[in-house]
Amino acid sequence: MSIFCPNPTTLAIAAFSWTTFLAASSSAQGRPTGAFESADPAMFKEDLSGIPFLVGAYALIWLVLLVYVVLLRRRTDAVVKEVASLRAQIEAATRPSGTTSPADRRPSASRSAP
Repeated sequence: MSIFCPNPTTLAIAAFSWTTFLAASSSAQGRPTGAFESADPAMFKEDLSGIPFLVGAYALIWLVLLVYVVLLRRRTDAVVKEVASLRAQIEAATRPSGTTSPADRRPSASRSAP
């Protein structure tokens, strides 16, 4: 039996126990369940503006985006280098053994002297 898929009987027993506990604890406090209690409006007074949180959230998003672009650029550069290396290996493997590469065909300084 998996930890993520418990027995339905166990779930039913746990749910029944939890609801029984909640009902007992609320009745033990001396007030009926579902009784209305008014909230104090002073309790909901906002002391801090939301602007710092907004700026912080945008800064975090831009920072994460910048890090992602830098990492993506590094990976792209690595792939480009690997493709160039593979092309060179393919050219070397497919070239007949008697021919030379274009770099080898260039005249050297020692051969150009008469």
